[in-house]
Amino acid sequence: MDSSSLRARTAGHSARALRLARTLVAVTAVVALALWQTPAQAQATRTEADVTPTLMVTGQASVSVAPDRAEVGVAVESRARTAAQAASDNARVQTAVLDALRRLGVTGAQLQTRSVQVTPEFQYPREGGRPTLTGYAARNEIQVTLSDLAKIGPVIDAALGQGATQVSGPHFTLANPDSARREALDAAVRKALADAQVMARAAGVRVGRILEMSSQGSAGAPEFARPAMMLRTAAADAAPTPVEAGRITIEASVQLRVAIFP
Repeated sequence: MDSSSLRARTAGHSARALRLARTLVAVTAVVALALWQTPAQAQATRTEADVTPTLMVTGQASVSVAPDRAEVGVAVESRARTAAQAASDNARVQTAVLDALRRLGVTGAQLQTRSVQVTPEFQYPREGGRPTLTGYAARNEIQVTLSDLAKIGPVIDAALGQGATQVSGPHFTLANPDSARREALDAAVRKALADAQVMARAAGVRVGRILEMSSQGSAGAPEFARPAMMLRTAAADAAPTPVEAGRITIEASVQLRVAIFP
């Protein structure tokens, strides 16, 4: 390598080293500036909620509405010496139940299988020892969702009449609870604000604007009716099952933080 090439290469390395040094100096300066500004920036960005006295209030409200949907559980239990026989007997009865419900106008979209089970059953000696297999139990449970509440009683009666061994429900709900939930939220906010005004007057201050607001708890959750359990009746001419839908309650809870001033 001649002297001119060596000088050029040395000059290139020096230029790159100089650029790297300048970059390191600039980065160091930026970091130092950021660290120096952090306390001032934190002071400048404090929110109104941090520097203004505040008052926390909670408001709760509920709305009572008539349900427009009901869910009924229908189960069939069968027992046999073998698992296959128990499952076969169970399927025959549950198919008859489903056919009866469809004749009442219950569509496939309103029917959903909850569970299908086949389990062994054992007899345990009183004195202890090895249990003995006595047979198998099969259980098939479906859920019936009804928008026509007048069909609840007929559905229960039809299912029991075809061999269903257990009925649970009805669970009353709302197909669209949003309207009632928002009505309850509106009332909850109004109650919270009214409480804030009362507390502020008692403390000799006045209420400013709302700084924070949030909903809490089981807002929008209906209070389900307690499930009823019904067993199969042997009487073919049993009285129709009476069902009263009543009303359900939609609850809302909110929490507000408001500014207060002298």
